[in-house]
Amino acid sequence: MRNRLTLALLLGMLAFGGAACTRMRSAPADLPIHRMEHADLEGNYRLIVPASYDTATPMALVLALVERLSEDYNVDPARIYVTGASNGGMMTQRLACEASGVFAAAAVVIASQPVNLDCLPDRPISILFMNGTDDPLMPYEGGQVRFYRQELGEVLSTQETVTFWACVNGCDPAPVTEMLPDLDPEDGTRIRLDAYFGCDQGSRVLLYTMQGGGHTWPGGSQYLPRSVIGRVSRDLKANAVIWAFFAVSRRERLQ
Repeated sequence: MRNRLTLALLLGMLAFGGAACTRMRSAPADLPIHRMEHADLEGNYRLIVPASYDTATPMALVLALVERLSEDYNVDPARIYVTGASNGGMMTQRLACEASGVFAAAAVVIASQPVNLDCLPDRPISILFMNGTDDPLMPYEGGQVRFYRQELGEVLSTQETVTFWACVNGCDPAPVTEMLPDLDPEDGTRIRLDAYFGCDQGSRVLLYTMQGGGHTWPGGSQYLPRSVIGRVSRDLKANAVIWAFFAVSRRERLQ
C-alpha cells in the first residue's frame, strides 16, 4: 500500500467586504482559492479559506476545522500556517495568540494588532507583517480603523505591533533593516524590510513596510480606486514572499 503524501495546510482568512476574494482570485495558479471540501491538491500544500467567520468566531470552531482538515488530507502537524488581510489579518493575529501550539507561522497583511486583543502566546511563533504607510483604512501609525463612515475599532501602530511580537518571541530588539529593489519606479512605493533575529526556538519576525502603499495586497490588483484604498506596491509579490516564509517555518515539538 502506498503511503499518502503528507501536506502542509495554509488557512486563509478573508478580508472585510471580500477584498481577499479579489486578491486570491487574482493570484497565480500555484496559489488557488478553495473552500473546505473543494480544496484541490497543488504541489505539497492545500490553501483552505473558511466560508464564513468573523473576529468573534469561537476559537474551538477554527481549531475543529484544522483538526478535520488534518485528518482528511494527511496534514503534517509541523506545517500548519495561517494568513489574512485587513480584518482577516486581525483574526490571523488572534489565532497566533491563542493557538501558537497549532500554527507554525502566521502572515499578516494590511493589519495591526487590535488594542483590545488579549495576547499571550504559549510559545514562540514566526510572524510576518506587510503594511502600507499610506493606508487610509488601517492607520500605519495606529488609531481608529475606518471604512467609509464605519468605525471598526482601534489598533496599535505597526511598529508597536511588530515590537510586541519581537518581544514575545525573544528576538533581539534592534532589527536589521534594508531597502528592497525598486522594481517598479512608476508605482509610487518603496519597500523597507525590518528583520528581527536571535528569536527563541528558531522563530522569526519580519516587517515589510510599503512606503507609499495603501490598503492593498502587494503585487495584487487595484481592486478599488486609489482615492479609496491607496496604491498597490509592485516591488514584490506577496504570495511568493509569504509562501517562502512559510516553507522554511516548522513548528517544533515541545520536549
